[in-house]
Amino acid sequence: MANKEPNGKKADGGQGQPSRTGANRTPAARRRTGAQAGRGGGQTQSGGLGAFLKNNIILVGTGVIAVAVIVVALVFIRPQTANAGFPFPCLSSESTALHTHPYVKISIDGEPVTIPAEVGITSCFEPVHTHDTTGIIHLEGPDPSMNYTLADFITIWRVTYQTANIGGKSYPVEFTPSSFFGHPIDATHEVQVLVDGQSAGAPDKVILTHLDFCNSKMTTPPCFPTAVSEPYPPSVAKEYGSEHTIEIKYVTKK
Repeated sequence: MANKEPNGKKADGGQGQPSRTGANRTPAARRRTGAQAGRGGGQTQSGGLGAFLKNNIILVGTGVIAVAVIVVALVFIRPQTANAGFPFPCLSSESTALHTHPYVKISIDGEPVTIPAEVGITSCFEPVHTHDTTGIIHLEGPDPSMNYTLADFITIWRVTYQTANIGGKSYPVEFTPSSFFGHPIDATHEVQVLVDGQSAGAPDKVILTHLDFCNSKMTTPPCFPTAVSEPYPPSVAKEYGSEHTIEIKYVTKK
């Protein structure tokens, strides 16, 4: 898969989605401010002591304002750091030492939940991310032995967007023992995590690294256009097979 520059260029031969904008995605504003030195080493001018104090207070005040502006710029405009909130080091480019494409489908009482584009892509790349809204998850990292999980992906989604649009309403991105995307898990509601239709247990037990879906012969969605490729290393498909589907179903019990 061809490397994709952050925020909107081609990836795996297809167009990436436009990235979100925000203060933490632009280069840090660096402003240089200087104040001219006051005249005289403690000597007053024709305005007397009052004029001297007034002039120097203005100079000091200007310096304080300038420092405040610089601090605000650094806090609100600097780009996101490489590991701010993400569970893994954020990469400057996509690595293909590990390159697989799991397929995740989410529903709440039968209604599909869209996994957004560019989960895990800010000013850098998490090794687990998305390029579009098909549900294909891109695992592209420097360590082929790394076992990324479904729980890792949900964490990266939460750090990237915080909320999800479900049925026109905003819900928190979360999967806890008591809540799934703002929906209660209790005696009358449950969450089923399935791999190829079989119960797979908790999200941290679902290893995405082993669950590739796409290959080079799949030239239609969901693999097309960003994930038409064979899994790498080849031992992944050889050992675990391919065309796996992961489902997360929130169900109201009847």
